[in-house]
Amino acid sequence: MEGRGRGVRGRWVMAGKKVGEGTGITLDNVLSLNKHTSSICQSMYFYMRTLRHVRPALIDDIAAALAVTLVQSRLDYANSIPFKTSTTNIKKLQRAQSTHARIVLPNLQSTPVSSLLAHLHWLPVTSHIKYKLATITYKSLSVAQPTYLHCLLHYEPPQPLCSRDQNLLALFTTLSDFGRHALQLFCNLSME
Repeated sequence: MEGRGRGVRGRWVMAGKKVGEGTGITLDNVLSLNKHTSSICQSMYFYMRTLRHVRPALIDDIAAALAVTLVQSRLDYANSIPFKTSTTNIKKLQRAQSTHARIVLPNLQSTPVSSLLAHLHWLPVTSHIKYKLATITYKSLSVAQPTYLHCLLHYEPPQPLCSRDQNLLALFTTLSDFGRHALQLFCNLSME
């Protein structure tokens, strides 16, 4: 009975070992994103070890560009998916990004990681995930692409007001988790 689900202790479990591995996103049978996070970190650490060997021969700008190309892109791919993942997974990703920043800027070892990330113009993992989700929401609202997300987001001004151009979003109870989180995050960012 491959592909059928069953409830186990209040959680939805997919039958089989791996789900959605062909997309670059590794999901485990309880959709906890633990395997996806481990896969990203494993890939990042592999390229970090490689970068560490050649880092002494590179200037800072080239090292940063190479690091973004090889390592940071692993973190950036599908990074809006772990929006509500566990803090353990977020900490793993943040630890990998912090290690990555220390490899790129070895002369600043005593500097706090937040300063290193700011120097490299990188956002912390949680902020990066929120930024990506807000960007997807904005593009979906302004360009109506991708269409499968655009149909989940609706702009309805409560009445004809001067604020009708502020892109206020209506929250519906029938939205998916993605739509609900995207709308809440976008509304919070647009009011700031």
